[in-house]
Amino acid sequence: NVPKSDPLHEDLQRILRGTHRAKDLVEQILLFSKQMEKERKPIRIGGIAREAMKLIRPSIPSTVRIDMQIDDSAPKAVADASQIHQVVVNLCANAWHAMQPKGGKLTIRLEATHIDASAPKPLDRLAEGPFVRLSVSDTGTGMSQEHMERIFEPFFTTKSKEDEGTGLGLPVVTGIVNAHGGAIDVESELGEGSTFHVYLPAVQTESKTSGSGESDIEGGQETLLIVDDEEAITILLKKMLERYGYVADAFSDNLKALEAYENDPDKYDLIITDLTMPRLTGLDLSKRIIEIRPDKPIIITTGFSNQLADVDLAEYNVHQVLDKPVMMKDLAAAVRDALEKTATIQAIS
Repeated sequence: NVPKSDPLHEDLQRILRGTHRAKDLVEQILLFSKQMEKERKPIRIGGIAREAMKLIRPSIPSTVRIDMQIDDSAPKAVADASQIHQVVVNLCANAWHAMQPKGGKLTIRLEATHIDASAPKPLDRLAEGPFVRLSVSDTGTGMSQEHMERIFEPFFTTKSKEDEGTGLGLPVVTGIVNAHGGAIDVESELGEGSTFHVYLPAVQTESKTSGSGESDIEGGQETLLIVDDEEAITILLKKMLERYGYVADAFSDNLKALEAYENDPDKYDLIITDLTMPRLTGLDLSKRIIEIRPDKPIIITTGFSNQLADVDLAEYNVHQVLDKPVMMKDLAAAVRDALEKTATIQAIS
């Protein structure tokens, strides 16, 4: 609501960016602790590299200079963001350890490249086509040819016991990269530093959008039912949707929400419900709703989308699942999409 000309606008943008970094960090911690993989999707590797450096920069000595050379025009790669974050952290940690105690220069470079049939090992096993290359370079001690032939072996390490080297960092990186259909290569000379190159298959075609702002998303005048046991969230979602012209009834008590729906099911065109709630879960509520009106479209919001991995959402007429925190443009787009698909189905039938 704050105009861009207001100095407060940029301050609020900084707060928003900070909260998103915090959200991403918590998500990564949860994923690592549960040893889970997120669904792979097209992502900007450069953005992951920048976020990883923000996280580990305080742990890197000030004697190490960092040079980020990110080509933002490089294509996306289909990847698990948390695992690519782990790759960047591991490679950067190895790089600055190689420059102790004197320090030096750590360079992170991202660029587009192309692999063809003439590529040398280990790139010769990759499918021919466009790739994204992430390179991490240091000006440290470098490695001998003998060491380079063994660095990807599990438990092989050149670090002392005092440095707590486990020999698992690079094998983990290699496993992640290989699982993504990529490859990792290294260049090094004793006394000249090292460079690790990570190759990830690039997305060859990206969907085009007509615009990039919230104003490009169509609103409506339909009436929506919002259910979440956190009152603050129901208030926020209600405000978001009313900005797009919708009429929204919000409930933090799911039994009262169900009662309101049972009393007048024709009033509501779409239901937005949280997944994890006391007494009635989002799926329980959805089941009760479609027992009354099986064509009623439902959107689920949740911070625990992994709980829906084995659920047939079509049985509950759930059109989309949105991860919390829900951004306004994503919510508005999901609502419009669900309403229009429902209207099309009803028209055909």
